[in-house]
Amino acid sequence: MQKNLFGTDGIRAQLGTAPLSYASLQQLGNAIGKWMVKTYGKNSRVLLAQDTRISCDIVKSSLLSGMLWHPIRVSDAAVLPTPGAFVVMKEKKEFETALIISASHNPHHFNGIKIVDALSGKISEKAELEISSYYFASDEISSDELGTINPYLEATALYCASMIKKFPENFLANKKIVLDCAHGATSFIASALFKKLGADPIVINNSPDGKNINHNCGSTHPEQIQKTVLQEKAYAGFAFDGDGDRIYAVNSRGEIKDGDDILALLHQHPAYCTNQLVVGTIMSNEGLAQELHSHKKSFKRTAVGDKHIARELIKKRLSLGGEPSGHIIMADHCLSSDGLFCALRILEIMQQNQNHLMESFTRFPSSLKSIIITHKKNLDEGICAQLINDAKANLQSGRLIVRYSGTEPLVRILAEAQDGNHASLVVDELAKNLIYELR
Repeated sequence: MQKNLFGTDGIRAQLGTAPLSYASLQQLGNAIGKWMVKTYGKNSRVLLAQDTRISCDIVKSSLLSGMLWHPIRVSDAAVLPTPGAFVVMKEKKEFETALIISASHNPHHFNGIKIVDALSGKISEKAELEISSYYFASDEISSDELGTINPYLEATALYCASMIKKFPENFLANKKIVLDCAHGATSFIASALFKKLGADPIVINNSPDGKNINHNCGSTHPEQIQKTVLQEKAYAGFAFDGDGDRIYAVNSRGEIKDGDDILALLHQHPAYCTNQLVVGTIMSNEGLAQELHSHKKSFKRTAVGDKHIARELIKKRLSLGGEPSGHIIMADHCLSSDGLFCALRILEIMQQNQNHLMESFTRFPSSLKSIIITHKKNLDEGICAQLINDAKANLQSGRLIVRYSGTEPLVRILAEAQDGNHASLVVDELAKNLIYELR
């Protein structure tokens, strides 16, 4: 079976380990360049973006040393949120694809590569396998026609302008809004964007030094913004991740709202209220499904990963989908989840519906636990499958999901049941048993 370098959100690894090692990055760049020429033709244009982690420059230069042996035209936007690359491609229509160097919500010693098609969002599994096959073939790099790279510094202004024009002038006047930028790619634009729309922004964690990205801050640590909202008596707060595609929200009482809450809010927005189907994932809370059903709407679950949500939205010609981790895709905007744009849409519906506390839905009790693994086994076979089936039988009613993380060396165990204590006991027992099999 062909090995796939790509996980749920592109290629991701610890810097110094394949395929992000000194020896393999040029090889990977060659594979990507070869695939781009075959897919989009000679002289196709590629938008290049990155987040703020210190390793982005070495990853970029090493990749380009392989990619530019092929006749492609690279436009380097430097630091730009992941959704910014999607928006620029949509607005300008002069790029066939984008390459984003980022490890999203992971610590600084990780990095990754996302490849985006201008028409269909993140590339297909077929494309992933093709790039992977070129990488493992280790072809010698040789070409009579070479690529070029040029700066594309107008990308950030284009991205911000595209958002501002979609909202009423000064609609955030007199609103104190806290923004946690996770020392990531939104650090340089969040404050100015919200000020332009009339807000009084209080921005925290917006001083990247290359190593502090996502460190005890942002959407993976919403307790920071929770505390700041209460201290500042703010109207609301929003926490993003390192590349700006995730969001968690906090209301004026300091209550944290995840991606499921956000979907429950946004499906009532005028842009999405006529949609009869909303897309979530297997990790979405059953309470959200029940809330949508009460509005005579359907709820479709996909595999975890915003690429699966985007594909379902395209397939069914829908506009709204997301996952609890804070990836929220609004296809009328772009095919990427976009933390900044999502925050603005939330603020808009909060005022339109006078729902100033972001009240959403009643959750089914759930328990989620992640365990660190050292090697993978097939969860559908042998002792692992038996342990999981025994846990499902013990749960009796409700849902049990056991899956490998696509971005970290973890197994995630989620149980939902009417009895929250029972769900927690089932998760704890299964985690204890699986640890012995996966370490």
